[in-house]
Amino acid sequence: MSKSRAEPSFEPVVDRAILEGVKDAQLGVAVWQATPEGPRAVFVNEAARTMLGYGRDELPPFGAFELDRDRDNARITQACALHKAGHYVPLELARSQSTVDGTTLHVDFFLDASARRAAERATLASEARFRSLIEGAPDGIAITRNAQILYANPAAVALLGYEDAADLIGAPITAFLDDDGRRRFTTRAGIAGPPRPLPPAEYRTQRRDGTWILAEITSLPFEWEGGPAVIAFARDVTERSRVAEQLKRADRLASLGTLSAGVAHEINNPLTFMTLGIEILAKRLNIAKLDEDERNSMLSTLAELRRGAERVAEVVRDLRTFSRADEHGSEPVDLRMVIESAERMVDHRARHLATVAIDVPDLPFVRANASRLEQVIVNLLLNACQAFDEESPRNRIDVRGGLLDDGRVFVDVSDNGPGISDEILPRIFDPFFTTKRVGEGTGLGLAICHGIVAGFGGELSVDTTVGGTTFRMVLPSIRASILGLTPPPSSPPSSRLRILIVDDEPAIVRSLKRSLSVRHHIETAATGEEALALVERERFDVVLCDLAMPGFSGIELYHRLRELKPELAKRFAVMTGGAVSQRASSFLETWTGPRIDKPFSIRKLEQLLSEAIGEQALGTEPDAKAL
Repeated sequence: MSKSRAEPSFEPVVDRAILEGVKDAQLGVAVWQATPEGPRAVFVNEAARTMLGYGRDELPPFGAFELDRDRDNARITQACALHKAGHYVPLELARSQSTVDGTTLHVDFFLDASARRAAERATLASEARFRSLIEGAPDGIAITRNAQILYANPAAVALLGYEDAADLIGAPITAFLDDDGRRRFTTRAGIAGPPRPLPPAEYRTQRRDGTWILAEITSLPFEWEGGPAVIAFARDVTERSRVAEQLKRADRLASLGTLSAGVAHEINNPLTFMTLGIEILAKRLNIAKLDEDERNSMLSTLAELRRGAERVAEVVRDLRTFSRADEHGSEPVDLRMVIESAERMVDHRARHLATVAIDVPDLPFVRANASRLEQVIVNLLLNACQAFDEESPRNRIDVRGGLLDDGRVFVDVSDNGPGISDEILPRIFDPFFTTKRVGEGTGLGLAICHGIVAGFGGELSVDTTVGGTTFRMVLPSIRASILGLTPPPSSPPSSRLRILIVDDEPAIVRSLKRSLSVRHHIETAATGEEALALVERERFDVVLCDLAMPGFSGIELYHRLRELKPELAKRFAVMTGGAVSQRASSFLETWTGPRIDKPFSIRKLEQLLSEAIGEQALGTEPDAKAL
């Protein structure tokens, strides 16, 4: 650059070492002078020309910087410069000045801030999206540092029963947990090592109004406002936990029901030959040559044995009823027997709290499921027990039954407890509604009872006062004549019958043969195959067959008889100690032929034989789908 004498000669204003250093740093450098005509560029490095779109030999019109007026006096300020293409380039500008030979020169150092500005905008947008996301999240989200809450979204505020997040800021998160939860939280938070995500854990959490919920919390390490923090996701799993507990309980009940069916079957077999044996001994004692006092003493002992066997039989019947709790088929049901069975099941609980009085006359049958109705009565009795906090001779539970004017049957279960409050009464049949503490009830009992009764075309209602509560169950009645429930003939068959007894329990076979051989011709078989061979060789009037036998069962024998001896299949009588398989249960549900449940008496057996012989085709074939 040539210089005239009128124009002073300038020495380099920037040290060569500095210029070489900024060349590779993409740092723009411009030296300019303020003149009356405006700023005049003296020196512009290659990086500055490139930023603003100018070629190697072109000088940008410096002075085109537009400064951030709020920061104009700052050492580093925000600015923008006009690009050759017409748009503005954001810059970060550092400005200084120096005087050389009496001339003031301005030196600008600047960087292209476009990328940083774009990154800042992206960060701000990302933060806005993040905040919008967590603000609208359905789960509670809280950010904590040193276990103190720094931020809580609206869902977390609502979860804890508050109205304003400000009420939670600064509070220790452990303040909302029970003692066990605080211990577990402290243990989990104190695990040594680098921060890492913690798996979900359930904590009993107290809301602002004092109620407790079960919250599932998952924690992740997080950076918040320049420091390490923890972000916690929380959701109310109280209802989910209750449903899970109910499903577990249902699974346990199903397992117990299966076990009960097997136990009932195993008990019924020995109980049957014990009962038959007692009857045989009593008959022989009556004709034996004994001293009268000795005979009476022995008969009294046998009577006690019979009563004991009957008590065991009642327990077994209750077990069988329980094991069929999931069967939904309907049949004629004697409500009085159902109520008596239900009372025996809750006696251990009720007798310590109240006096239970049952006043139920003989009532028409209802079409329902005995085990399901028993479940209803048991639940109502247990609810009545819970009306009393402690034992007192004044505590009373009354069960009454009768007929309404419209012919329907009703059963009332009443207690003289404090009654049900007006606030609770409208929700008494709502699913999951309960006034018990967590862990003491699911709130499903009355809801299930209401559904069961409604399913059989009935109604379940409640009436309460300060002096007690009455639950009333109403069901349609049915006439015995329509159902074919006329009593079987009381007299035994007059003719001598050829009877085939099939049972894999030798003691039962021997007892039956002793009891029946006086009046009938008896053949016995221990397996289905053996019975089938006898039927093919000989003629029989009746087949009395146990249903559950290993291998060739009573069901298979019945099917073969239908093919080979269809007339004899119509006189096929079933003995059962309880259905121990789904197939046996389905068979019995649809079987309407002669049937006798173990244990049984000789009198009942003779009635069964009369039924089998007196009505040749009484046995209706089971539904093929059930076989």
